[in-house]
Amino acid sequence: PHTHSEPDACMFSFHRQTCLWANGSRESEALINKSQPPVKVWQPILLIPTLCDLTGTTLAGIGLLYIAASVWQMLRGSIVLFTGTFSVLFLKRKLKPYQWAAMLSIVGGLALVGLASVLSGSSSTGASQGQTVLGILLVLAAQIVSAAQMVLEETYLKERRLPPLLVTGLEGVFGTVIMLVAVLPIVYVIPGDQKSGMSHGSYENSVDAAVMIGNNWTLGLLCGLYCLSITSSPDQRSALTAGAITSAGS
Repeated sequence: PHTHSEPDACMFSFHRQTCLWANGSRESEALINKSQPPVKVWQPILLIPTLCDLTGTTLAGIGLLYIAASVWQMLRGSIVLFTGTFSVLFLKRKLKPYQWAAMLSIVGGLALVGLASVLSGSSSTGASQGQTVLGILLVLAAQIVSAAQMVLEETYLKERRLPPLLVTGLEGVFGTVIMLVAVLPIVYVIPGDQKSGMSHGSYENSVDAAVMIGNNWTLGLLCGLYCLSITSSPDQRSALTAGAITSAGS
């Protein structure tokens, strides 16, 4: 079975880079229309939300190994709770009573989902009760980190007036470099139960993950659809289309 979590995070970061090209086409259009001044592309401050993104994606991927996909997907809804809480604490935003009520209902739903998962066990993953609890905690921790990322991104978008596509694209570039240069080599040499060129095995064998994707067309198709979903948000689709039309016209 495909039990690789780190390559998924790398793939996610890699395909977010298309936003950088889309942002370039939009900036060109804005300069032509003189609607806004050019923005400096190099923004090293975006390394902070990039690290949050990689951490959250990795934790969620590891948690998925121990819990059912349905439980994992429902637990991801907790990001609404954490983002709302952080927006009150750090962005000084005031939530209305019905918004607090909605967040409390999310807490109740998460408690029921987590309790049901622990008590019933996970036959689909073969995880023990302790591993199921660990998986739930990892997914919740991932949503906390992702909520922090969203608060940071909103702060940068408002205070620095950075274009959303530039932020997403640079995070993709930074994330890809960090994964390829640091994370994947490190987890390869860390001892683990995955067979590799290391005598003690590897915690994460990314080479094996690439071979598995190449040898299984179903897995490759699903990975392709996953990447397509990353690069096909409504805002980005319109930007990519505009960029393609601009390139064709020139």
